Amino acid sequence: MNITLLPTWQENSNSKNEVDSSLALTKLFLRAEDQVTVIFANYLPRLRTWLGQAHIEGVRYWSAYDELQQVTLKDRQPLDLTDFTWPKNAEFIRMYDRITVLVDLVHYATIYFTYPKADLIDRIDLLRDGQVYQQLTIDDRGFVSRVLTYQGDVLNTIDYLSQSGTVVATENCQTGQVQALLPNGSEQTFAKIDTLIEQLVVLHIQSLSDQTILVEPSAENLAIAQRVQDDKRVLVLDYPFYGAEINQELGPNDLLSFQTVTGQVPLASSFNQAHQPIVLGPFAVDLATKNAVPKEHFVCYWRLGALSADYANHIFTTLFDLAIEHEDLVIIVENDMWQVGFQQLLTEKLGQLAQNQILAFERLETLPAQFVLLDWQGPKKRQEYLQTASVVIDLADQVDLSLQAQALAHGLPSLTKTQTAYQAPEMQHIETVNDIVTSLNWLLNQNNWQSVQKALIQVQADYASDALAAKWRLELH
Repeated sequence: MNITLLPTWQENSNSKNEVDSSLALTKLFLRAEDQVTVIFANYLPRLRTWLGQAHIEGVRYWSAYDELQQVTLKDRQPLDLTDFTWPKNAEFIRMYDRITVLVDLVHYATIYFTYPKADLIDRIDLLRDGQVYQQLTIDDRGFVSRVLTYQGDVLNTIDYLSQSGTVVATENCQTGQVQALLPNGSEQTFAKIDTLIEQLVVLHIQSLSDQTILVEPSAENLAIAQRVQDDKRVLVLDYPFYGAEINQELGPNDLLSFQTVTGQVPLASSFNQAHQPIVLGPFAVDLATKNAVPKEHFVCYWRLGALSADYANHIFTTLFDLAIEHEDLVIIVENDMWQVGFQQLLTEKLGQLAQNQILAFERLETLPAQFVLLDWQGPKKRQEYLQTASVVIDLADQVDLSLQAQALAHGLPSLTKTQTAYQAPEMQHIETVNDIVTSLNWLLNQNNWQSVQKALIQVQADYASDALAAKWRLELH
C-alpha cells in the first residue's frame, strides 16, 4: 500500500526520538513493507544523515527545498576540507568541533562540524575585519546549499543554491520578500519563504495519485492540509508532541476542522470536534518483551505528564496515604515537570508523621524506601522498571502512548483518565483521586491482578507490528 506522510521533522529534530509518533509510524509501515513516501516541507541540509541515524534511510521522500533547488542527488557525499579553494598561505588550526583558518595570521574563516561526532562539515563562516560577512550551509550530499550574507551584525539576505551553485531563490531578511526561479522556469516574487514552500508542497500533493495524506500538525502543515483537503482525504495525527518548539505548539481549536487520528478517546471537553476521531496508536507492541513478574512488592509506575501542580500534589498525597496502609506498595514517579518537585513534599509529610508520632519509629524508617523519584525516562530505561512493576498510572490529559504500548507488552494494567488505543473498551477509568485508591486496592488482590494480566496477554498480538499495520491499512484504504 502507498502511504504519504507530511511530518514536522526539522533540522534539529532528534533522529533517535523513541516517542516521536510520526517516526514510529514510518518504521511501522516500512517493517510491513508498505511503500512510504515522506514529504519534507522544512529545510534539511543534512537529510541523508538524519534518515540514516533514524534508521529509515530506505524511505522514499520528496522535499520542497530539493524541488526549489533542483537537487537530484540522493546519496550522502559529505564535502571535505580539500573540496574548497583556500588562499595559498592559509593555515588550519584543528579543534574538536571546528577548524580555524588563518591567512597571514588574520582570522579568515571558521569551519564548524556537526554535533556530536564532528565528522561532517556543518557550515563555514567567512570573516572580514573580525566579523562574519558570509555563512555557507553545507548539504550532506556534497554541495553548498545556502549562503547567508551579513551587513555588520545584521542578516541581510539568504541565497538558496542549486547543486551546481546557481542561485534559485533570494530572501530579503529585512522585508521577508523572496525572489525565486521556480522549477517550471518562471520567476516569481513571494511575500515570504513559507508562502513559496507552501505552494510547492500543495502542488506536489495535488499531483499525487494517493488519496489519503497523513499530516503531523504544525501551523505550516495545517495550512497545507487546509488547501488540499477538498481533493485529498487528510488525516491529522493528533498525538502528544514531546519536545515541540514554541513555534510548533498549537491552540486547542486548531484541529477542529480536520479528521484526526488519536491515541485516546477524547475527554468530554473535546467533543465539540466536527469529526469523530479515529482511535489508533502509532507504537507497536513488542511481543519479544517478557511479561512483568512482580516480586515481593506491588510497584506502581506513575508517569506524571502534563498535570497542574495542585493536581499532581493531590495524587501524590493520595498515593502516600495508601503507601502507609500497604507496606508492600512501592511508588515510582517519573516526573518530567520541572515545576513539580516531590522530594520536598515527601520530606514534609514524613516530618509531619514523625512530629505527630502517628507511626512506629521502625515503620517511619521504612516508609521513604517505598518512593522512587525519577526524572524523564526513555522507553529503554523505563523497561528496567516495568519488568517488575504491577501497574502503570498516567493521569495526564494527553497520555504517553509509547508507555501505554510498553505497559501492554509487559501485560501491565494501566490507569488513565480516558480509554487509550491500547486498552479494552470495558476498562474502568479514573475520574477522581478516590478512583485511584479503589482501583489500586482491587489490583492489590493477587487474583484480581492475575486475571487482568491474563486478559492483557491474550490481546497483545492484536497490537504487534503486523497486526497494527493492518489496522492502519484498513483505515487508510
